[in-house]
Amino acid sequence: MHRSKHHLLPAVIPLLAVGCYRAPELSGNDQVYDPNVEATRQKDSGLAALAWEPVDTFMNGLVGSPDNPGCAVGVARDGSLTYLQGYGKAELGGEDWGVGTMGAVGSVSKTFTAAAALRMHDLGMIDVNDTVDDYLATTNGALGNARIYDLLSHASGVGGATQAAAFAPNWTPGSNAATCVNNNSAACLMVSQSIQQPSIAFLQYDDNEAVAAFADGQGVYSNVGYSVLGAVIDSQSAYEAFVWNEIGQYTGDDLDPGNLLSLALTHSWRDGDMPHRAVGYQWSGGAWVEREAFDASGLAGLEGWEGPAGGWAMTIGDLTRFALALNQGDILSNNMLLAMRMNWTDLDGFADDYGFGVFLGASGPPYWHGGTIGGHNAVWSYWPASGSQPSLAMAIMCNRNISPFSLRDHTTTLRGRIAGSSPVQPATIAVPRVGTRAGGRTLRLDDRDAWQAAPADTFVSLDALVAPLELSTRLDRGALTIVIAQGGKHLATVPATWSDPWFTTRPTTMALRTTVGSVPVRGFSIRGAITEKGLTGGSIAGTLDAREVSGSVGIPASELCTTRRGTSRCQPCADGARYCVSMRYEGLTGRDH
Repeated sequence: MHRSKHHLLPAVIPLLAVGCYRAPELSGNDQVYDPNVEATRQKDSGLAALAWEPVDTFMNGLVGSPDNPGCAVGVARDGSLTYLQGYGKAELGGEDWGVGTMGAVGSVSKTFTAAAALRMHDLGMIDVNDTVDDYLATTNGALGNARIYDLLSHASGVGGATQAAAFAPNWTPGSNAATCVNNNSAACLMVSQSIQQPSIAFLQYDDNEAVAAFADGQGVYSNVGYSVLGAVIDSQSAYEAFVWNEIGQYTGDDLDPGNLLSLALTHSWRDGDMPHRAVGYQWSGGAWVEREAFDASGLAGLEGWEGPAGGWAMTIGDLTRFALALNQGDILSNNMLLAMRMNWTDLDGFADDYGFGVFLGASGPPYWHGGTIGGHNAVWSYWPASGSQPSLAMAIMCNRNISPFSLRDHTTTLRGRIAGSSPVQPATIAVPRVGTRAGGRTLRLDDRDAWQAAPADTFVSLDALVAPLELSTRLDRGALTIVIAQGGKHLATVPATWSDPWFTTRPTTMALRTTVGSVPVRGFSIRGAITEKGLTGGSIAGTLDAREVSGSVGIPASELCTTRRGTSRCQPCADGARYCVSMRYEGLTGRDH
């Protein structure tokens, strides 16, 4: 059975660094940059630490046993992310679903591709009134004459007259892609990797692709049409990187918590490269059977081409952020958002009409899109504010066979159940005060469930240390001393206030070893409870001076402190200069090492 790569990063005082995240890359050993996913998990863990009884009860009932393949849910109410939670397993026998799990979203990808095309229109890079041959060289006259706006609304006829015909490209006979259908050779893996670039895939089916004629306002749901749309985008700017940069980074500030950092296309060659990737399953023969998103048998015998139509993966937090930001007008101009929501096409086989990458709900959510690929299913939905009802964005993703139409209906059900309630802090579980063994322990800190508690407006990366922090405890006549080390190297020995089982270290200054060198942190302190099981309820705090990081990262301190919107993320240091960032992270744990 497949085992997804597991990542454990240290619980650390953050390193302030601009540009520490990056778009996925088409080649190399780290195509999906680990810090993108880890930072997303860490900034979302605070919402996952809450509890929301009507949501949790419904989702636990949907998943059944916590050992089953699972789901995740995200809720954003009244313009703010409100709740994120995972249920069941991201991989059977492995990781639980959590806010760091990367799930495939299938045809939800079409909304991302549509948003990218409309964003390009806003930027003057393309015009949605143009035709395909304005951007792509083609010998297929009917395909070249297809309008961009008809590709967006599935009214172009590209792919054929039926959903089955339009499911996958008609590869040109004799082309590399046609030769590699159901062929797993090393040479064909290279072909699959090349056609993940939509403009290169286009060259492999352009000559042979069918184009049907529809009456005005009619159309057929077409993966091929969205593959062509992706090729148009790719002709102007690399498709995957453009979506990550322009749709994911819509706030214009690298460190803004509103950004979607985890976006990436999921392919077999990224199997072990994508952190915390959910494995797809379907129920078959009385058992859960793996069915991966990139299973070529489900992609007409060849993967790589499916990105713009169904290839994206992300965390539940980023899918929810996208639904919120898109629909409240943060990503597109008002004109493009209005165009996206117009009723353009009566799609064959669907009760709901279609806009540009958006279903227009006849009942249930007014705006939504679902997707399925392999054993993965996902949906986003959005209700605008109405009367006394606030706006609501909701997302669900699962690594099991629940249809996206059922997931859409589940968001409607959940909307009714959460009315009048809000997430709460779960009841505090008392930590035993008897039998605590505090002395003689060496604990390695674990930040998998940690979140930033302060400052509230900026997320700063936690993934910069080259080795985890370790705490060694010495208890002598009721006095507790903590030795702090990193990767076995001593950093500081500090006394701690001690009220069994809770401790707080005295603030100290020490230098942490990071990927950009040694970084001084002032006022560094750790708090938590030491029990027989290790450290619980842990938090870390400290202050970093941008002037002391500037030389290491090659960025002026003033730039480190200033967001792209021109506001400062730094506070006064001891000398009064505004170059310091005071941070606090909660939710740390530690285990004996």
